[in-house]
Amino acid sequence: MMNKRKLIFFILLILLVFISFTVYFLFFKNRGPLPGKKPFDSGSEVIWNQLSSRPDLLLTEDYPSDLKNFLDELFGKETYEWGADRSRTYDYLVLHFPGERSSVLYAIYVAYANYRDEIGKWEKDPNLNSWEKQEKILKIRNQFFPEGIKEILFPYHPSQVTQSFLYYTENYVQKNPYKFSKERKSHLLKKRQNLYGEQLHEIAKWENPNLKLTITKMIYARELEVMNPLEKEVFLQRVLSDESHADFWN
Repeated sequence: MMNKRKLIFFILLILLVFISFTVYFLFFKNRGPLPGKKPFDSGSEVIWNQLSSRPDLLLTEDYPSDLKNFLDELFGKETYEWGADRSRTYDYLVLHFPGERSSVLYAIYVAYANYRDEIGKWEKDPNLNSWEKQEKILKIRNQFFPEGIKEILFPYHPSQVTQSFLYYTENYVQKNPYKFSKERKSHLLKKRQNLYGEQLHEIAKWENPNLKLTITKMIYARELEVMNPLEKEVFLQRVLSDESHADFWN
C-alpha cells in the first residue's frame, strides 16, 4: 500500500514538472522582448555623431528631398501601423534604402522620434499657451539637433516669425489683461521690431489681413468689450484703416 502511494506521488511530481517546463517554454522562453521605441544602439550613435559634422550628406539625391515629411510619415507608420515596433522601422529602411543610407536614416529617425515623443508631452499641456509651448519646443529642438541638421529639418520661413508675433501677442494680453490699448500697442511694437530684426520689411509682407485683425482685436480688447456688434465693426474698420498708414504695420 505504501509503495502504491509513493508511485502515485512520483507520477504526480513528474507531471507537475512536465507541465511547469511546458508553460515556461510556451509562454516565456520563446517570447522575445516586447516591441518598443528603443533609444540609440551603439552603432546608430556613432553614425549620428558623424552625421552631425557633415549634415550636407542629407541634401544629396540619395536621401528624401523633404526629410522632415519623410520622418513624420515614418513616425506615423511606426506608431499606428507597426505597433511601436522599431525593428519594423529598421527593416523598412533597409528594404527601401539599402547600404549606408539605411543606417544614416535610421540614426536620424531615432533622434527625430525621440524628439517627437518629448515635444508631444508639451503640445498637449493645457496649462501652457501657444507662445509658451513654442518656447518650450524650440528649446527642446536645440537640445536634440545640432545646427546643421536642425536647419535641414526645420528650414526658416518668414511666416514662422509672424506666427511667433501672434503667439507672443496672445501671451502678453493674457498675462496683462488690465493694460490699455496705448500701452499694449507700444509694447508690441517694440516686440515686433525685436522679433523681425533687420528683416522687418521682408517679414512684414507675410502679415496677412487675418493676422492683423486678430492682433488689433487683442490690442483694443478692453475698448471692444463695452461695444455692441455694430460699434465694434465700425471701430475696427477705422482702427485698421489708421494702422495701415501708421508705423505699426510698416
